[in-house]
Amino acid sequence: FNTDILDRISEVRKSGLTFAIESGSETGQKAINKFIDIDKIYSILDKAIEKGWKLVKFYFMLGLPDDSDDVNNIKSYIDNILKKYRKLFINLNIAVFVPKPHTPYQWDKQLTLQESIEKIDNIKKYYRGSRVKVKSHDPHMSYIEGFISRGDAAIGKVIYEVYKNGALFDGWNDKFNFKLYEKVFEENNIVYDKYLTAKDFDSVLSWDCVDNLVTKKFLVKEKRLSLEKKESILCKEKCDKECGVCGDGINTNRSDFDYVKPVSDDINKSVEKTKNRYFIEFNKSGLLKYLSHIDTIRYFENLFKRSGIMISHTEGFNPHPRMQFSGALSLGVSSECEVLEIFTDVFYEPDYLLKKIKRNEHKDLFVNRIRAAISTKKLSLIETVKITEYILFFNKLYYTEIKHASDEFNCGRTINVMLKDKLVKLNDFVMIENVKDTNLKITINKIVPSPRIFDIVGALFGEFIDDVHKCGMYYVHDGEKHPLYDAE
Repeated sequence: FNTDILDRISEVRKSGLTFAIESGSETGQKAINKFIDIDKIYSILDKAIEKGWKLVKFYFMLGLPDDSDDVNNIKSYIDNILKKYRKLFINLNIAVFVPKPHTPYQWDKQLTLQESIEKIDNIKKYYRGSRVKVKSHDPHMSYIEGFISRGDAAIGKVIYEVYKNGALFDGWNDKFNFKLYEKVFEENNIVYDKYLTAKDFDSVLSWDCVDNLVTKKFLVKEKRLSLEKKESILCKEKCDKECGVCGDGINTNRSDFDYVKPVSDDINKSVEKTKNRYFIEFNKSGLLKYLSHIDTIRYFENLFKRSGIMISHTEGFNPHPRMQFSGALSLGVSSECEVLEIFTDVFYEPDYLLKKIKRNEHKDLFVNRIRAAISTKKLSLIETVKITEYILFFNKLYYTEIKHASDEFNCGRTINVMLKDKLVKLNDFVMIENVKDTNLKITINKIVPSPRIFDIVGALFGEFIDDVHKCGMYYVHDGEKHPLYDAE
């Protein structure tokens, strides 16, 4: 980090500024090989306050090795910040250190649950009513994390037993139920003394059977350096091949392939930014039809970066690329007509844009065509879609059943689906056509809210459908349907 970054950040709205200090004492920082000069922190804070920051976050851990007075050290560190900066507000985040396997701390003890709770409560009470807002990771979660981290086969069985007793989505505070663990742990004699206390270097550890190439000898050496408060230099700077992973030439070989060439500030300043709008139609098929919508968004963000395309960004609290999708494609559905709207800071000829993207795209998630929009005004694609067409595929052995269900539906048989606690009549907005030996086509007129495609397919044909493919999306103008790709 350097203070120049603050100048860049302050050009947009203030984002969070977090200092992961870990330990409040110099000796504690050196023990974990993360010494942070307080003068450097002061210089950053000076600049941040000058640039308008009034709130910063500090992150510390309790129970770090060789930091026995951790609570007082954290208080002292934060108090010094408060005294120096009288108008600064602080979010203080605290978590309990969980020693992990295959690290120099795999032999160290973890705080008991009671110790963790007392230390966190001490800090919270100390800063009550001050300019410091204290948040903490649930010590009960950290306690369970310790057993999972350094557990054996018995822990695996117990975790499964906890799951069978109702534990689910425990990473969320509102779902986590410590009493479930407490009960099952007690029934199976899973205790702190067996798993979370300090161990000798010669102790047999349950994960010794796992070889990740880093030798135990190297970890012992690193732990001793920690005890002596001596720094371990980055192996990229000087590799002695002591850990067991590296071989000859490992830190001198570098890939010559570079996806993204950074644009210099001079070039950025010389480019006259304009507002340009494009529509992109893309295919999603193969295994990537199982890619979630959020990962599809990330895919295109990275695709544009690799292709060197200057996407416009929002100017909000967290700037993000100005992109809009025609909707979230259901997981497992392939499509040949998805539409993405993007804005760029410079004008590109559509053919040039397509050529740049084609060099970097995935074979199962590729662009069909690109056009430059006439208007630069953003359009709500989701609201614009009025008609959607799908092709449903099935085994020809079930043709008779599919044909019978289709004929009955087209002849007026009422079929309903549940939508937000009420029944919706499919006959009012779904049409079945072109029933062939192995596939058929359905057309869905938009209703709000709209049922999921798999709910519709299930209600019409049960389990007979093997695959669903979206083949068209349309808007309606003057009573006629037009491809969504052509919308303005």
